Parts: sequence; structure tokens; C-alpha cells
Amino acid sequence: MNEKKKNLGTIRGTRHSIELTKRVKGMPGFAPEYSDYLVGEVVFNFPHDEECVYFQPSGNPANVWKKEDIEQILEIMSRPFNEEDFKNAWEK
Repeated sequence: MNEKKKNLGTIRGTRHSIELTKRVKGMPGFAPEYSDYLVGEVVFNFPHDEECVYFQPSGNPANVWKKEDIEQILEIMSRPFNEEDFKNAWEK
């Protein structure tokens, strides 16, 4: 899965997250081309800068999750949070 760091300023503080997308192939005969699907986001220290981490799945995730995808999500959640890593990840 592809990772993209994102920051979002809110009234509850800054929402630091890593967005996960996955390229999957559609149904043969109906939509055989590849498309990128938003799987979800790993969110750090939000809301109110509380020290926590959680996974927020998207409303319409790809239905072809594999063991490696779950392991990647868990690995990201295990990383120590460093605000400097998100310095250039502000939404535009």
C-alpha cells in the first residue's frame, strides 16, 4: 500500500495522519482496469493532542486486503510519533 503523510488543522488541534491507498484490479468483464482505493488512515495524537494512535478505515475500502496489508497497518501504528516527520504534509 502507498503511504502519504497528511496534516489537517482543526479546532481540536492538528490531525497528523498517514493515508493508505491500494491499487486493485476491478471485476473481470465489468471493470477490469486498475484503480486506487483509499483504505484508511493511521491517525496520531488526535483529538486535543492526546497521546494515542488509531486506524480509521475509509467508508468504502478495497475488499482485497491481504495479510501484508494488515501487517503494514500494524507496523505504521507501532512507529514512534515524531512531529518533524509531518513538517511538510499540510493539506493544500
